[in-house]
Amino acid sequence: MRRFLLESQLHDERGYNVANDPELSAKALWRLIRKIRDDVDKISRIEVKYVEDDPEVFIASYGCTARSALAAVKMLRRDGYKVGFLRLVTLWPFPENAIKNAMRGANTVIVPEMNAGYMANEFRMLGLSAVPIPKLGGKMPTPEEIYNVARGVTS
Repeated sequence: MRRFLLESQLHDERGYNVANDPELSAKALWRLIRKIRDDVDKISRIEVKYVEDDPEVFIASYGCTARSALAAVKMLRRDGYKVGFLRLVTLWPFPENAIKNAMRGANTVIVPEMNAGYMANEFRMLGLSAVPIPKLGGKMPTPEEIYNVARGVTS
């Protein structure tokens, strides 16, 4: 018979508490970090739409701003702009490979956010030109605001 102690403290691969030992807790944390890094593609998820015509510009969003972003993409496509849509379902670990594959051929990403534009930096680290649309104070970017920004960067 096996017995397990279930708790929220840091534990090693055998389940023993290592929270009070700096060396063992560091080892346990690196083990967890490696597990996550090794499985990024299994853990992270994105949703991609409107890529059939190889858009050079994407609107990428997450959380509640994704609805406004998708509405803006629909408006832009209705008006003849080749714009793709990418929704980050998981933010961490950041799905770099999935994003690179989905946005292959794109050079610009517009990122509406309800903050000071933090996620735009993640896209910049992928080598993309990121255009943030930061909104503070609990206000969400509207589809019209996103549409207007996108019109300024699409050809």
